Amino acid sequence: MRAAPLPVNEAARLAALEAYQILDTPTEELFDQLTALAAQICGTPIALVSLIDAKRQWFKSHHGLAVTETARDLAFCAHALHDDALFIVPDSHVDQRFSDNPLVTDDPHVRFYAGAPLRTPAGYALGTLCVIDHVPRELTVEQQNALYALSQLVIAQLESRRVLHELAQASAAQALATAAHAQTAAILEATLQAIDDGILVVDSTGQIRSFNPRFAEIWRVPEGVLSSTDTDVVRASVIKQLSDPEQFLAKVQALYAEPYAVDADTLHFRDGRVIERYTQPLLINGEPAGRIWGFRDVTARIQAERERSDAQADLLAAQAATLAELSTPLIPISADILVMPLIGSIDTRRAQTIVSTILDGTSQARARVVIIDITGVPVVDTQVAATLVRAAQAVRLLGARTVLSGIRPEVAQTLVTLGVNLEGLTTEGSLQRAIEQAMILPQATGGVRRRV
Repeated sequence: MRAAPLPVNEAARLAALEAYQILDTPTEELFDQLTALAAQICGTPIALVSLIDAKRQWFKSHHGLAVTETARDLAFCAHALHDDALFIVPDSHVDQRFSDNPLVTDDPHVRFYAGAPLRTPAGYALGTLCVIDHVPRELTVEQQNALYALSQLVIAQLESRRVLHELAQASAAQALATAAHAQTAAILEATLQAIDDGILVVDSTGQIRSFNPRFAEIWRVPEGVLSSTDTDVVRASVIKQLSDPEQFLAKVQALYAEPYAVDADTLHFRDGRVIERYTQPLLINGEPAGRIWGFRDVTARIQAERERSDAQADLLAAQAATLAELSTPLIPISADILVMPLIGSIDTRRAQTIVSTILDGTSQARARVVIIDITGVPVVDTQVAATLVRAAQAVRLLGARTVLSGIRPEVAQTLVTLGVNLEGLTTEGSLQRAIEQAMILPQATGGVRRRV
């Protein structure tokens, strides 16, 4: 079992939790309603509002669970504090962090866990709104979105309590309590209205039974057409907007033939929009009574992802160019003398970059002398030696001289052992000495001057 690490802001997080004055308070109907709703939406027997104290997790609401707290080092929710998104454990038996956790091996036998962090407006994670099951499972995208939305309502209620407490101290608690509850109700209503998914409910014959305003917005179907609930009329109105209406109709027919099927796909509209479509059966007493269709406009997200991908590619290219420049700097120290101080190991790619940079720099600057300093190269092997020779030959072809500096005794021994042909190279032990000598070297004429 692996206990969750402490958040880096643990002291401030605990202070924020204490400021809400929620720990060890009695159960409240609103929180219980939210956990009951979470359990119903996600289809789990247990749902909790869990708050992580210094040494325990305490449940403000515990739908389907008798206990009110557990040790913090056993808490799944302590792991969820580190995530902004949902923290999901599909099967605790195969997760090394939890497989031997007493909450898994004993009551309440946690097999599946999904927790939405309860993060304050200041960014502190107080705990989670979580759902638990005794069998391994997954949550659909809409269930995950709903769990996250409900967690925001928990935070809104906690914020309302905090505001009420502060206002009570200012002798205005009663009047503002009504406003706070009204605000919570407004948040709930705004959340429902702000859901970006269009929802359509049809019965087992395919007739329209219900839809929300967002569905009409996405499909741009006139209100009068939708209100008629004539499926054929609505279908005729929507398929003409699709790039591939035949595929759309084929999928609809296939799903109606499989009343228990759950599915998701993507629709492309003629106007360039991209809509994700998902569907699941409408079950009444366990029997299919129709189908629920959900539609989400992801056009902006896909465009943003494409732009982000392009920007990342541009950034990587810029970084590669910068790294190449930093790894092979060519520094002018006078009008006709260039220095390339090399640091670190030299592989095949860097060797090619070194020669290319020297050629370009020598040509552009019309340099008389190019100094290659290898003081910072830890190992001079055949690869490095070959690069030096190639660079010297290239410089010589352009009518300039090459000075090799940083020749330590062990480097000289290595060059001799490797049998490196230093024709066309002037060598110096230090960069300072190389610069001094470069000042007096004439233009290359084919001769060789060597200092060892």
